[in-house]
Amino acid sequence: MAEETRTEVVKNAEVFWLHMDPADPDTYKEDIFWSVTVRTSDSAVKKQWEAQGLNPALKQDDDDNVYYQCTFRRNTVNSKGKDSKCPPCVNGKLRNVDPNSIGNGSICNINLFMRPNRETTGKWVAVLMGLQVVEHKVYVPSEGGPMFEECDTKTIQPERDEDPDDYAEDVNAGAY
Repeated sequence: MAEETRTEVVKNAEVFWLHMDPADPDTYKEDIFWSVTVRTSDSAVKKQWEAQGLNPALKQDDDDNVYYQCTFRRNTVNSKGKDSKCPPCVNGKLRNVDPNSIGNGSICNINLFMRPNRETTGKWVAVLMGLQVVEHKVYVPSEGGPMFEECDTKTIQPERDEDPDDYAEDVNAGAY
């Protein structure tokens, strides 16, 4: 009997973390993947996600605010060992959007491929298939600025032993 599969679209989800740059997938242990994490503090949205077969996790931020979170991933190599394509990021007109420009708080529709979890009966695996930006909050990297003030640098050469070969051995050993 073939596995029951389906697609789901998570509508109007607030993006918290997006890692969908085709050239720079995310990594965790040996896994290499693209991912998006969505959040909500609305229990009705949480119930909708559960009705779609998702498993939102209860989380708490540094200010003790409670929210629900789901992370969706797509591995760079599929279960058959073949390379996967990065899921597309598009806007409402279905034009490509640079995934690195999508900031936290952006509202997106998330396209998922759902299959039964082979290890846990009654649970589903959600594979990230694409993302559509509905409300684009552009990510702007912080300027950062210098971490140090300008200062003079004094260079002190190590004292050399009588035998230059001793010094060369120390340098080669990484002592200096």
